[in-house]
Amino acid sequence: MRSWFNLTESAYQTTFISSNVPNKALYPNSMLRFSLSSIPYLSHIRFILNGQAIDLSKAFLPEWEGSLDRRWLQLALTDPLPAGENRLEVELTQKGLDAEEGQGGKMLTSVEIMEYGGDGR
Repeated sequence: MRSWFNLTESAYQTTFISSNVPNKALYPNSMLRFSLSSIPYLSHIRFILNGQAIDLSKAFLPEWEGSLDRRWLQLALTDPLPAGENRLEVELTQKGLDAEEGQGGKMLTSVEIMEYGGDGR
């Protein structure tokens, strides 16, 4: 997926294909990995997967709160990805749009979604 995207200009949107098949989750687990720059608070960003907001609270560590530095985060997603095409949107909230900007802008610097097996597979 495209990286170094300036979220002050617009929301980031992409589609991708899951390796799961209809009615059978070959890959019951998935992980979201991403990095951000100049986004100091959880309340400044929103990730939406297939129309549902992702709870990022477990990925935003309290000791990083307020920092404009680049940060790398990862989060296990709670459900298998649906078979076929999926849509991911990343956007700043109004608080995020209004907040101070660090050097280089409010950036989604990388994003990756991985699917993987369970039960020792």
